[in-house]
Amino acid sequence: MDQTDWKTPDDKNTQLIKKTIAQIKKNKEIMICKADKGNMTVMMDTKEYITKVNNTINSFPYKKLDRNPNSNYEKVLKTSLNQLMNFNKISKNTHQYLNPYQSICPRFYGSPKIHKSGYPLRPIVDYSKSPSYANAPFLNQLLV
Repeated sequence: MDQTDWKTPDDKNTQLIKKTIAQIKKNKEIMICKADKGNMTVMMDTKEYITKVNNTINSFPYKKLDRNPNSNYEKVLKTSLNQLMNFNKISKNTHQYLNPYQSICPRFYGSPKIHKSGYPLRPIVDYSKSPSYANAPFLNQLLV
C-alpha cells in the first residue's frame, strides 16, 4: 500500500465534514448540545429545546430574579476576605485568588437525556464563573 492510500486530516472528506458542521452551527433553528450520557452530541430544534428548558424551570424550585445579585454578593465576599486578610487568617495570595473578578451569574442549561423517551432535559447550573466558584475548593480544604 502506498502512502497516498492513507487518509490525512486534509482530505476532502474532512474538509466537507468541517464545512457542514460550520453551516449547522450558523443555523439558529438548530441547537447543538452534549447528551446527558454516552459522550454524544445532540442536534435539536431550538424552539423545542427552549420549550423543554422553560418546562424544566417551571417544574423545579427555581425562581426568576428581578436583578442580578452578583454585585451585592461580591461586596459581601470582598469585605469578608479583607477582614480575613487583616486578621492574618489568609495570605495576600489567597486573598487575591479568592477575590471575585468579573464574575457572572451562574448559567442554567439542559442536557437531553437521550436514553429516556421524550428526551427530557437534565438541569445543569454552571457556577464556573460565579463569584463563589474559587471559594468552594478553598472552604472544602478547611472543612475536611
